Amino acid sequence: MVIAYFVTLGHYGFWLPNDQRGSGSKYVGSPSLYPFGKASFIQNRRHSRAARAYDRELRRRAQEALDRPPVVLSGEQAWSVAQGFALPLSAPAA
Repeated sequence: MVIAYFVTLGHYGFWLPNDQRGSGSKYVGSPSLYPFGKASFIQNRRHSRAARAYDRELRRRAQEALDRPPVVLSGEQAWSVAQGFALPLSAPAA
């Protein structure tokens, strides 16, 4: 019997591991992002830090340094991902 699944979606480009406002990352895995600082892991996630001021130019340069362009899902693609996580309406008959 399966009790759990673990899924990792490999999308990046929205919130970088070394964003000045903090992130969920403990390390920067891309050498192209090293010049933009260490990982900014947030210990206490009780309050959002998204509204904090930051250097927009530094963030823009970091995004441009990414090896590949960020993934942007179309509405249809996002819906497909959501359906993949959706619970079935009823359990299959045993």
